[in-house]
Amino acid sequence: MNPLIMLLALFGSALGMAGAGGKGGDVASGKMPTSSKPDKVTPGDTGTKGDPTGGGTQGNPTPTPPVTTSPDPTPPPPEGNPDNVVAPTQPGGAGSGSSGGQGNEVVVSEVASDVLSGRVTTLRPSGDDIASVRVLEGPAAGNVTVNPDQSLALVLTGTDYTGDLAFQYEITRTDGTVETVRADLNVLQGPVQGGWGLGDFYMLETDENGELIVEWGDNHRDVYVSGSDDALTLSDIAALEGLSVDKITGAWLAANPEYGASEGMALAEDAANSLWRTLAEASAKEPASHWLRLEAGYEYKISGILRAGITGESELHPIHITSYGEGEKPILTETVTAIKEGATNVVFSNIELGAGASFNPSSNILMENITSRGEEIAVMRSEGFTIRNSEIFDVVREESVRDGSWEASPNRISGIFSSETKGILIENTLWDHNSWVEGYDPGMSLDGPQPPSIYSHNIYMQSNTLDVTFRDSITMRAASFGAQFRGGAYIEDNVFLDNNAAVYVSGGKEIDGVKIGNYSLYADNVVTSAGFNVYGGPNGQLTGGMGDYAPLTTWVDNIVAHLANPDDPNELAEKTRSEDAVKGGTEAYYNDTIVYNWRGSNRDPGFQDANTDGLNANVLDLTTIQRFTAQLLDKPNASISDLADYLRASAQGAFDGVSDAEMIIEFFQAGFGLTPDVRLEEDTLRFVPNDLADGVRWDNRLNWSTQDLPGTFAGDSVDLAGNWVMYGGTTKIQDFDFGDGGRLTANHGRLDVRGDILAEGKGGQFVIAESGQIWINGYDGDALLDVDLNGGRFANKGAIDGRMDLRITNGQALLATDGARFDLENGSMIEIVGGTAKVGFEGVAGDTAVLRLEQGGILSFDAEGGKLGTISEFRSGANFDQAVNVSSGINLGEGTLRLDLSGLAAEAGDHTLISVDELIGAFSGIDVTGLSAARDARLVFDYGRDQVILRVGQEGAGTGQFNLSVLGDQMDAQANAELWAALTEGQPVLGDQMPDEVTLDDEVLADIP
Repeated sequence: MNPLIMLLALFGSALGMAGAGGKGGDVASGKMPTSSKPDKVTPGDTGTKGDPTGGGTQGNPTPTPPVTTSPDPTPPPPEGNPDNVVAPTQPGGAGSGSSGGQGNEVVVSEVASDVLSGRVTTLRPSGDDIASVRVLEGPAAGNVTVNPDQSLALVLTGTDYTGDLAFQYEITRTDGTVETVRADLNVLQGPVQGGWGLGDFYMLETDENGELIVEWGDNHRDVYVSGSDDALTLSDIAALEGLSVDKITGAWLAANPEYGASEGMALAEDAANSLWRTLAEASAKEPASHWLRLEAGYEYKISGILRAGITGESELHPIHITSYGEGEKPILTETVTAIKEGATNVVFSNIELGAGASFNPSSNILMENITSRGEEIAVMRSEGFTIRNSEIFDVVREESVRDGSWEASPNRISGIFSSETKGILIENTLWDHNSWVEGYDPGMSLDGPQPPSIYSHNIYMQSNTLDVTFRDSITMRAASFGAQFRGGAYIEDNVFLDNNAAVYVSGGKEIDGVKIGNYSLYADNVVTSAGFNVYGGPNGQLTGGMGDYAPLTTWVDNIVAHLANPDDPNELAEKTRSEDAVKGGTEAYYNDTIVYNWRGSNRDPGFQDANTDGLNANVLDLTTIQRFTAQLLDKPNASISDLADYLRASAQGAFDGVSDAEMIIEFFQAGFGLTPDVRLEEDTLRFVPNDLADGVRWDNRLNWSTQDLPGTFAGDSVDLAGNWVMYGGTTKIQDFDFGDGGRLTANHGRLDVRGDILAEGKGGQFVIAESGQIWINGYDGDALLDVDLNGGRFANKGAIDGRMDLRITNGQALLATDGARFDLENGSMIEIVGGTAKVGFEGVAGDTAVLRLEQGGILSFDAEGGKLGTISEFRSGANFDQAVNVSSGINLGEGTLRLDLSGLAAEAGDHTLISVDELIGAFSGIDVTGLSAARDARLVFDYGRDQVILRVGQEGAGTGQFNLSVLGDQMDAQANAELWAALTEGQPVLGDQMPDEVTLDDEVLADIP
């Protein structure tokens, strides 16, 4: 039985006593349960969460800041034009364009208005008789778009611009009159220099179960390792080969790949150490995508598993350290350490870290389904670190590092520590009981195990750790804080349970009055049950709630409830302190946090309750973690320890397909009147920058008109409405509409567009890099689709015959896969810069894949780093071990070839520009630049071998001559009827195999040998 159905029975008759209140009209969360979950019951909910107008109902309480010792949480309006600042209102849902915070909406007038750099500002054109608004000329920094309610979203997230800023827009009034308005703005430095984090972390695509899909590249080797008696030792291998043991070195094993290549040839620990050391060290010079596979159920001492400089082949094809077989996770008994040159592009999965890990430095480390206990995970001087679907618990010191006592500072230890790092994702992970042991001596003596201390936490992110995303996780029973994010963070959908203090954010270190970290978002978090583990030495918080020392933090739909269990008077009596539920010394941007019963025995009931008007106290008192656990385990008087044991035993996914945190949050939201609307069918989701937060992140549901994420339902479509969006996730959608000038940047994850791509006006742009992937089903629009590929993968699975510019500097460009085609029409261009990227065709079904150039279409090769690129068939890795089986072809048609040779190496050599199954057609023109006056070049069109090759002479051995050669007959392509049809259908009749014109540095060559 679904646990939530059982838990809802707790509300029983209390539901009938609920008033007409509830927080149903609040719109900020938009959290949507999956269709398989039952409807939630919300006590007395008469409103609609997700109402796009931002309005509530009569019973909805108006959000008020919780009682706190901090200053007034309402910041003053921007200086300069106070008359232009609209009074703050409750935030509207994404899609409303309404005010989302305190003093955030500015009425555009003839007087320049002040706005903050690095944030979103909602601008309201003057007048009530507005029929429509259209942006005519955008600002010099950032982006401006029109919201559905005809307000304007000025998005300066990701910029550090300050100073004068202007843009123009057009208003059509209801009477049909049209006027042009110039908006003049004064952009001020915000209080947090780093602005909002962009969610630019390291992540790969996931499967339908949310588990990583890890590909391998071309430089790949499997290394199976086992702790069984059947595993091959160095002596075993020497005996099999008739060699002495000293001959079986790492280099020898690397040259004999059958050893370790399968479960049946799995290596013992000594042989594995020797081989892996060789492979890892070699990857520093020649990046590789080797997989180290450890058999489950054993412990392994793999010394230097991250040898200095170990490097994955690419972000899409990392080194992978994982397991195989049945049983408990294999345990790495030595600390996983990356030092000196560090580690780059490495994935760990299904492994236990028996001695923690230290990444100092590293780049692009991803951990999934990891267990870590005993020792800390440290991440320093790094970029791109992800840990997900994992569990970190019982990280403690077994002995004090100082004689005499458990002195707090030198014995500090946390589940994870991070410093000088950018781009962290922590999701769906359990953090429990780190940094202390039951039975400690409160006096900090060595008579007991490690006690709690002010310096030890489940999660500790130093002030110079930036762009942190923490979601869908549980952090509980910490020595001090469940989590500290001193540089700011996105904190959403988490449970903070029974910690001495729950969570804390700041905005980074302050320099000259400005913090240098990031803004923070608290959304849909639950804090319940306060830890009360007393200890000597410098004391931190006891019974602490949510902390905010970061300017302009947004708090949306958080719950802080039940410092002590209302069903247990003894617990209440023992907890003699009552820290603030919401604590901080700065000004929140918006705060609607519900605070209820956050008091110890030293305080009267309700002393700091907030935003509870209209909610039913009987229901709130039943909504406790203890009752949740009792129903879950069918165990009366169940405790938090019982819940922890269950979560550990079940690992991630204890609640049948949803995150552990999600089910607990839904339970509390149901009791506290925050149950969201449930979308029941596919929809077109419009992106509307929400000034409550970043205004750019795809994975922030506040920015979407439906208040959930695209892809929630099969058949969802997306309208960017001209906005610039940072993509994240693994998403399949139907149609994708850029609007006018929209842009999507994908640095990680995978987006599949199965239907149409639409754009208008200035067109749209895909920017792809690192591990980002965008797969499209063709494009036939008249507006320009600009694709900038600098890593990751762009793939076309349909028919491209619209206007497109594709610039390729790195990564993989699949111009056409099985059955697809790319028509490079008039006004379109493919530009290949350097020779690093892979460009061309792939398939596994034997179908055709073609590129066809039309008159006015340009194919450009720019030399960089001494190399030119190639268009050919290649293995991308997306199809894993399936062999490439595709019928590829290119029709040069009447297109233009551009060659920039200025970046070529000085040595003579052949550069293959095209190599396919069938080559037909001829360029109408060839434009060559950058050929040295002291070297010659010849371009060879070989229709017999279906190649185009550029042959260049040695620098200093020529006179700047450029020549052509044509070999073979293009008509021999007719032998492959299917490919011939794909290349020629709807195309002009083939003509001469020679180009009409060749230019060298803009001078037409009269005679081309």
